[in-house]
Amino acid sequence: VIWVIESIFMAFGLFFIYKNVNKSNFFSFEIGVWMGLLKEGVPFFMAALASYLFLRLDLIMLRALGDIRDVGLYASASQLFAVVTSFSGILVSSMASLLVYQHASLRLVRRNVIYMALVLVLIATVAAASMNFVASFVLISLFGEKFQQAIPLFNILVWGAVLYFLDAALTVYIVKIKRGGLLLMKWVFSIVFSFLVYQYYIPLMGAHGAVAGYLIGYAVACLVGIFCFLGFK
Repeated sequence: VIWVIESIFMAFGLFFIYKNVNKSNFFSFEIGVWMGLLKEGVPFFMAALASYLFLRLDLIMLRALGDIRDVGLYASASQLFAVVTSFSGILVSSMASLLVYQHASLRLVRRNVIYMALVLVLIATVAAASMNFVASFVLISLFGEKFQQAIPLFNILVWGAVLYFLDAALTVYIVKIKRGGLLLMKWVFSIVFSFLVYQYYIPLMGAHGAVAGYLIGYAVACLVGIFCFLGFK
């Protein structure tokens, strides 16, 4: 609900910004332009829904196949992991606008995407290594001694930040070439593979099975992203 309200406020804000900057008739309507935007936009919208499902699938499957203790341990580890990955959006949006979106040359765009991916992977690696040193202190300080068993979960999960940041860089390229269908395909593959891992490993390994499924899902997303980068120009 909060996400929907936030999106509505953002839409109204963009409306007023556009109305003040563009002095032409704002309410002009052309069916050809509308259909073109709809054709391009729907796959990206469906991809956004699929990515949201993927990000929620770990806890959904853990609640269904694990026990409440595993859910609590995994939830605490994933909350701290979310802090590590939270600044990726700021980094990606600022870098992409300068290095990718403003350029028309696809050769330059591809080169800059590689540079951006390398920088983001380096940042994620440093962040993951740093958090490994302070994970025990932070988790115990935030959640208490009873969540001490979440520490090894987080120490594995935090390395998923490397995959998370790499996927963000590769997604920029897919958005730039306007291939929403590829983005949707990527998240569908990630959902399928992670679901299979959750289904098999959560009953055997509990919260560690959820970690495995999440990381494999993001690994699949990165592999599909690399395939799109190499195969679509």
